[in-house]
Amino acid sequence: MSGRGAWEKVDWRAGEFRGGLQPSASLSGRVGMPLLCVPVLLVSILTASEPRLPIRTSGETRDVLAQLDRDLRQPRPEKRRRAVRELAALGTRAAWERVIEALEDVDPQVADEAQLRLGGLRDDRLRRALEGRAGLRSKDELVRIRVAEAMGRMASVSGDALAAALDLRSPELSRTILWSLERAARRDALDGDRAVLARRVARVLEGRAAGPVRAASLLTLLELDPSGAVDHALQAVGDKHPEVRSAALRTLQLGAPDLAERVVAQLASDAAPGVRAQAIETLTALGRRSALVCLVQRLGEEPRARNRRRIVSALRALSGMRYGPNQRSWDRWLAAQPLDWTPSRVEAMPERKGRSEAQVGLPVLSDRIAFLIDFSGSLWQGKVGDRTRKELAVEDLSQALAALSREARFHLIPYTGSPLPFRDRLVTPDRRNVGKALDYLRRLSASGKGNVYDAIQLALQDPDVDTIVVYTDGSPTGGVRWNLDLMVELLLERHRTRKVAFDAVLIDPPGGNRKRWERLAAATGGQVVVR
Repeated sequence: MSGRGAWEKVDWRAGEFRGGLQPSASLSGRVGMPLLCVPVLLVSILTASEPRLPIRTSGETRDVLAQLDRDLRQPRPEKRRRAVRELAALGTRAAWERVIEALEDVDPQVADEAQLRLGGLRDDRLRRALEGRAGLRSKDELVRIRVAEAMGRMASVSGDALAAALDLRSPELSRTILWSLERAARRDALDGDRAVLARRVARVLEGRAAGPVRAASLLTLLELDPSGAVDHALQAVGDKHPEVRSAALRTLQLGAPDLAERVVAQLASDAAPGVRAQAIETLTALGRRSALVCLVQRLGEEPRARNRRRIVSALRALSGMRYGPNQRSWDRWLAAQPLDWTPSRVEAMPERKGRSEAQVGLPVLSDRIAFLIDFSGSLWQGKVGDRTRKELAVEDLSQALAALSREARFHLIPYTGSPLPFRDRLVTPDRRNVGKALDYLRRLSASGKGNVYDAIQLALQDPDVDTIVVYTDGSPTGGVRWNLDLMVELLLERHRTRKVAFDAVLIDPPGGNRKRWERLAAATGGQVVVR
């Protein structure tokens, strides 16, 4: 164990140690590490299944701590994860020190647990230590990212410490810090001069940071300095990076709706499909006649299937009518409305049910899709009837590929411990490519843990992908992320400016994970089919 801490450390390497806490590897070289930051609290995750420990004497507490120390050395990660949860519930300074150490555990289920529990830390001395080498200044980039995310959920966080840890050489770390500043500011849990913090965040937006980082800085600025954020957003609507343009429109939608109305028509015909998707969302939120006119016009011009469905869903939500994608029907209805028309309701109206039981195949709702197929051991070994889960997944995928239009493009990414893409780009669904893709799957013998998170990050790298379909039994088991609740929050944050819908075909899934996939799908306009 590295000697990074600000307190006396337990020597975890003393004696025999198999599969326990070890420094995590550097993030360099990992596939598609995300640029993530989310404006959603994880309180429900932290409080769920919280151990109820009785009031103990000091001697009893020492005995419990000694037992949990032994549990942290167990080779089984499930045992170590449980120890982390119980240490956080114990709540003493010594217990929290061990939770912080667990951020470096080699197994993601243990490190994720430590990250989630860390948001409940209220010890001021340890929180200050996390601003140094134990956290934001750690040599381990993944530890820095985990601590930066957890700080956004703490009861009080130093804005100066977070801002000082910004490192534009690490886009994921920078985006995570910006997200935590945003969340803490929204909850009024941010210590520090907001005007000073706003200027520092504005410099990120004005500099040469990666596009997704600058997009995140604009949304953070909206919490720190709303009027300044609006001024920057008006300039950013012409930015070269599509995620910055999306963030600019979202900022105007939330901070200055009248100004958003002035620019949304321009961005509704933007070259990037994700920006057009944000424009559809903004027009729906505005709920004005001018927005309705723009949506009807876009229905006849939008080239992408997923966005056309978004437009129809928006029109239905605004009007209460159930017309389909026929523009003439909407034109006739709109012509009959008074000039002072206002929406009868503005609420989400799903295109179809969020899930379907025992259905073979997933309805194809996009023409730019990345198909991700879980090749972990549970898919090979688990059976439904006389067939393996993997056989069912390939069967469903073959039907989805057959349903793609000639204009569509698809990406195929099987995954185990790492992604194993069929090609490095989207390809046409002609007979030759589909045949080769299915043959690739049938010949692929890889197995192991299921690292869905890195597979998703690889799919997100292609700006044309607007839908990700995951074929899995629902249980992630590999990579740097394990906790599906945490993954969902991170992916929903990315969805704010990236606008990708998540579909899932769940093969014989556990009940809890099924609900998590359904939440991700519902929040992004996707769907879930259970086999």
